[in-house]
Amino acid sequence: MTRMDQLKITSEKIQWDHGIFSKTYVELDIEEVRSVRVHQNLIQRIFRSGRLEVYSAGDQPEIVINGLPYPTKIREIVDAY
Repeated sequence: MTRMDQLKITSEKIQWDHGIFSKTYVELDIEEVRSVRVHQNLIQRIFRSGRLEVYSAGDQPEIVINGLPYPTKIREIVDAY
């Protein structure tokens, strides 16, 4: 992640802002979240990083974030809502 990437989680929504020159904004109501998946290989588990995928309706994830630090903690925060 860089300084131009920002993940916000509130009790109402999840917002992912990504990019420097071209920006991508993804906003998802927390009530629409169907599942949150974390993918980590052995090296990522050692360094506590990984890929986070947030699903709502459909087979494709709405939000995919690679190289995210502490993805399991973020999954627990989203599951708490």
